[in-house]
Order: sequence, then structure tokens, then C-alpha cells
Amino acid sequence: NRIINKNTIISPPNDKVKFGSLFRWGMSYGLSRNTRLQAVLSPMIKDKDTGRLTPNVNTRFFIDDVPHGLCVALGLGEILGFDLERDMTETLELVRTMQRWMGKEYVLPKQGSSGGETVGGGRGIVSCARDLNETSAPQSFGVYTIHDLREFLNSSPFGDDSKRRMDMKLSHSVMMMKMNNMQQHHHDDKPKKEVMIRAKL
Repeated sequence: NRIINKNTIISPPNDKVKFGSLFRWGMSYGLSRNTRLQAVLSPMIKDKDTGRLTPNVNTRFFIDDVPHGLCVALGLGEILGFDLERDMTETLELVRTMQRWMGKEYVLPKQGSSGGETVGGGRGIVSCARDLNETSAPQSFGVYTIHDLREFLNSSPFGDDSKRRMDMKLSHSVMMMKMNNMQQHHHDDKPKKEVMIRAKL
């Protein structure tokens, strides 16, 4: 506060800059004039009847960048206590739009989401999603808290105790449980196939 005299206090003017629209304009201007990006084409699918073009979601722009890029950022934000609905609005909405096109659920849909606040067991918008195991978000590896993250990053595969703790953490993660189930189903199906082949012989 600036003091003019003993009896008068004048508050400083609001010096917050609303940079949202400026940022969007700058990004649009830069991306539309970036000559390197002109050679990068977005794969599309053309409808034979209507001629309408839709993005091909089976390309790296979707299957790599969304679950192994944007979801990592959202997962870290959730661990660090950000309100994803408020603090990472653009990223969250982008993932929700892309996952809808892809038929996936990498984050909880807007309706029924927790508003970025974690629910029981440190689980929230990212960690309660149906297809979490298909992402590289920290929660997919059993990392739900800052303590988990610090321990995971400090783990050394060359240290016996660290290796044991890391194996324990990973073995209970969503991704590893999914892989174990897939292996179990494959193992269970194998004898049936052998029996069928023998029966045919």
C-alpha cells in the first residue's frame, strides 16, 4: 500500500495481467506460421457417402501423444494436489475430447468427476479412469502420492533394497495387474487349443 499521509491509504491498482486471450493468440499465430509444421499432415478418414473428413485416431498423434504425453502431465498435476478442473482446464478438456473420439477413458468424464480433488486412496480424475493402464501416467505404475513419486524416482535398479521395493510397488500397479491377467488368459487358453488339435488328429 502507498501511504499519502497519515489518514489516507491508497491501495495499489490491480496489476494482474489477464494473459489467456493473449496466450491463445500467440499460440495460434506461431503455429499457423511455423514452416516446420507445414510438412506435418494430420491423417484423416474420408466418409465415402458424405465426403466428411474425420481425424484418424489410430495414429501416433492420438495413441502416443494423449496417453503417454498429456496424461502424464495430468497425472503429475493430480499427485501434486492441483484441482485439474480449475488449474489444468485446457489440458483436461483436450484429453476428454480426444478420448471421446478414441472410445477410451484416460480421465474421468466431466460428469461424475471429482473436480480434481482426490478421493479414497489418493485416487481421482486420472487414477479412477477405466483405461488408466494404457497410459504412462504415474498412477499406472502405482504412484499416487508425492512420497510415492519421490521413492519411485529415487529407486535404483542396482540397489537390492530399492529393487525389492520397486518390484513390490510395480507388482501391485494397474498396468502390471492387467499384464498378469493377459498372461494368465493366454496360459489358460493354450491347453484347450492343444486338446482341440489332438482331437482333430
